[in-house]
Amino acid sequence: MRTYIVPLAAALGLFLGSGCFEAMGSSNGPSPQTASPAPTVGLASTDPVPNVPVYPSSDPPKPCEVVGVLDFHTDATSEDKGFDELRREAARLGADAVISAEFEHGEEGEKSHLSGVAIRYKSLDERPIVEVGRIDIATPEDDDDKGFEKMRAQARALGADKVVNVHFEHGAEGGMSHLTGIAVRYVKAGG
Repeated sequence: MRTYIVPLAAALGLFLGSGCFEAMGSSNGPSPQTASPAPTVGLASTDPVPNVPVYPSSDPPKPCEVVGVLDFHTDATSEDKGFDELRREAARLGADAVISAEFEHGEEGEKSHLSGVAIRYKSLDERPIVEVGRIDIATPEDDDDKGFEKMRAQARALGADKVVNVHFEHGAEGGMSHLTGIAVRYVKAGG
């Protein structure tokens, strides 16, 4: 099983819709994970399943930031078992929940596919923002960082302070994956 992890911030933060998915700025939580694919080295499948909620919806229940994009193949034969694997990976990353969770059962002896976005809850930043551009990064489905570094670079080039409404959609049957978001800049007081 391979897990692809999108690091949080070095200079930019990614936030999800409804106050989540910040991809620019700094994080007050644990250090971001590396962007390279890594074999699962966290919790073993025999360990108790962590209490990490998994939501098929892309709407987080409260403000949050991205901890990582989970996208891997598994031997799990049911959604329940697959979502337990998502819980283990999310807990290994220090996430509070997984949103946009998907399980696709493997056909005729093939492995099943799991994906989701690991998030950590945080306080809502209520500073006013203005959109400076929309970002859509297309990458091959096996891309190591799922387009995260390209998104950060494009946001920096636009002069953004963060990227909001970030969504990840894995490519179907060898198609391109997409990491999308809206680059925004904080509105300066009096301006």
